[in-house]
Amino acid sequence: MEWSKYFGQTIHDAIISNSKLQKEDYKSELEQYNSRTRKEKAEIPKPEEPPYKMFFIPANCSASAFVQTMNDNNFQGIIFETEADTLANSFKQEWGNFSDVLRKAFHHESTTMKRRSENETIEIKDPHLAIVLSGTPKQVHNLMPDVENGLFSRFLYYAFEDDCDFKNPFISYSSVNYVDFFNNKGQQISDLYNLLSNLQLPITFEFLETQKTEFTQIFNEMLKRNKLLLGNDFIANTKRLGVITFRISMILSALRILEDGILSSPLICSDTDFNTALQIAITLEKHAVAVFQNLPNNELKDKKLKFFEALPEQFDRQTYLKIATKLEIQNKAAEKYVGQFKKAGLLFHEHNLYSKMSK
Repeated sequence: MEWSKYFGQTIHDAIISNSKLQKEDYKSELEQYNSRTRKEKAEIPKPEEPPYKMFFIPANCSASAFVQTMNDNNFQGIIFETEADTLANSFKQEWGNFSDVLRKAFHHESTTMKRRSENETIEIKDPHLAIVLSGTPKQVHNLMPDVENGLFSRFLYYAFEDDCDFKNPFISYSSVNYVDFFNNKGQQISDLYNLLSNLQLPITFEFLETQKTEFTQIFNEMLKRNKLLLGNDFIANTKRLGVITFRISMILSALRILEDGILSSPLICSDTDFNTALQIAITLEKHAVAVFQNLPNNELKDKKLKFFEALPEQFDRQTYLKIATKLEIQNKAAEKYVGQFKKAGLLFHEHNLYSKMSK
């Protein structure tokens, strides 16, 4: 994961460098101002200290410091941490819980904070924030032990187990210089970032009519399926996954500018990028379900899903009742679940044979 930080490192370094130059200019101007007489000072404004901007925002900070940093950054930035506990530990502190700010930022909602020490009100307008975290399942649980406050549904998840063998550290397995490779890609991303940032008018993005129809159909079916199998607690995940899929499509379409150099508005999503975004979303939805099932305060909420997943591709009544018994599900409840699966189109029933429908 650390290599992916190189995609934004060039942008971060440039912003930090510019902030340092502005700071030096400010010190010089302030020194000149302070050397003037009182009469001269009254005729000119006192230099204002420039904000210290950055691209990567540290997660280990107080709520007020985070809001101030977002304000200094023109309401945009990235939290990038290889240890999710860094953010989770901030949330545990009375001064550091800015979970509400993150939740609002997902939908670009404004946030206002008043600082008592300086009697100052800071408002973040239309925030654009990205968060990248990695960690263990326990760290995820520390960050969001349940789905109640909505933070869980605002993330994508990719869960995996590392069961590979120990590799000989004295043998090079690749001829690629990863530092040079990712630095090069980071420079390309920086060029695109500067190009888009300097546009006079923003670019609009659109789906084709066929894509809109398919998009709506897929997420409508996904919503119905997840509501049935997982209950109301997972509804927000499915709905926000639709928003995220649209954003992934935008990102992929914008990256095409690096390939073909075409910068048009509206930017129309190609079928290739549309299908890629959908496949990413559908894959990560399965991972989100797996993480959801393992939340510490989520016992018994996924019993219906576990029952459905335990059913073979084809089975009869006797088979599903045996499976229900193993899962400690009463026969009447199992019959009710199977009836709901049929009604939702997850099962096809003919005589005493049930078949799972392909998604």
